[in-house]
Amino acid sequence: MKAIDTQTISTISELIRSQQLSPVAIVKACLAQIEALNPRLNAFITILEEDALNAANEAEKEIKKGNWRGALHGIPVAVKDLQTSPRAVPMMPKLCSKYLWVIKKRMEVLLSMI
Repeated sequence: MKAIDTQTISTISELIRSQQLSPVAIVKACLAQIEALNPRLNAFITILEEDALNAANEAEKEIKKGNWRGALHGIPVAVKDLQTSPRAVPMMPKLCSKYLWVIKKRMEVLLSMI
C-alpha cells in the first residue's frame, strides 16, 4: 500500500470502512507530519493532539461495531483558526469554545449528509 499522504480521501475512506486502515493510524501519521513540518511552515497555532486521538479512537470503535457514518468518518480534518485559539491567547477561551462547538456541529451535519 502507498503511504497515507499519497492516497486520495476516497481511497482512505474505503480502507477505513473495510477496516484495512485505522483512523488512529491516520491521525498519528498526520500528527507526525505536523510535528515534522510545522516548525518550518508555521501552519498550526494550536494542535489538539489528544482530542484528535480521542476522536479517532471513537470513530474506530464505531466502525468496528458496523456503524460507519459515511465517507468522512474517521478522516481527520484541520480547521483554520481565523480568529485565535484558546492555547494561543489565554484571554479568549469563551470565544474559542463557541467556535469549536460550531465546528463540531457542522462536522456532525456534514457526516449525516454523506
